[in-house]
Amino acid sequence: MPFLQSYDCEMKFLGNKVRELREAREWTQIEMARRLWETGKFKGKTRQRVHQIESGEHASARTISALCEVFEVQPETFFDNEF
Repeated sequence: MPFLQSYDCEMKFLGNKVRELREAREWTQIEMARRLWETGKFKGKTRQRVHQIESGEHASARTISALCEVFEVQPETFFDNEF
């Protein structure tokens, strides 16, 4: 199951990077959820979903696209190049 272990590591790296970027901007999870919702790509998501992402749970391509938009970064920002 090396693939699943690698995937889990990638999601944890993404979650840590999201938290790092959010905290650097001094946003609460509620503020970040509002900004994500405003992209139109993150409808129905809440602060709990932001917490899930930061905890390393699955993030879809649409979610990653919304994260890129609110943080004004490229997708590769969220992935560890060591894998």
